[in-house]
Amino acid sequence: VNFRYAVIATGTEPFIPDIQGISDIRYFTNETIFSLTELPEHLIILGGGAIGIELAQAFIRLGSKVSIIDANFILQNQDKEFKESIYNLLKMEGVSIYEQSSPKKLATNEGNISVHTNQHVISGTHLLIATGRIPLTTKLQLENAGVEIQNGLIKTNQHLRTNNKRIYAVGDVATTKRHTNMASAHASIAIQNILLKVPAKIDPNIIPYTIYVEP
Repeated sequence: VNFRYAVIATGTEPFIPDIQGISDIRYFTNETIFSLTELPEHLIILGGGAIGIELAQAFIRLGSKVSIIDANFILQNQDKEFKESIYNLLKMEGVSIYEQSSPKKLATNEGNISVHTNQHVISGTHLLIATGRIPLTTKLQLENAGVEIQNGLIKTNQHLRTNNKRIYAVGDVATTKRHTNMASAHASIAIQNILLKVPAKIDPNIIPYTIYVEP
């Protein structure tokens, strides 16, 4: 395939942590949990970021028992007031939250899944892994085109151009701010630079984002 310009927009995939026993456990990610046809009795969620929080509230309202386990704190990088508001809301709705709890081992017993952390043992019927996402770049052989990787992301300038002046990268594969609005803004910047020849730059600090919880 020959091209004048190309845009890499391969996105990310769920990060699966290396926890003892995880290979023996049936777990879900945000890409597979929507295939469920029956309501989980007790959903354990590893990870208290946006995905974990959104799905915790969704399932508690559907009628499941829900537990969130996070090695640090839920919504770790959010403003204190916002985080406390969501924390209190989830607790009020019945979500069990285990912070500063690092999962050490997973086990199954009579259909239940047990998560052994440095502080607790939490047992449930279903497990959701929501511990982050990693860029899909390993199979692209980017080095063949001189495209550099930096901190796991495709390295771009403010115009979203890579080291190869004919190749741009947009969306999750080029930023840690992984949400739809950012991806849309990236696409707009790339199009302006490639097609319209407008030297547009991305400013990630003015792009709004949403965590889908109520309120």
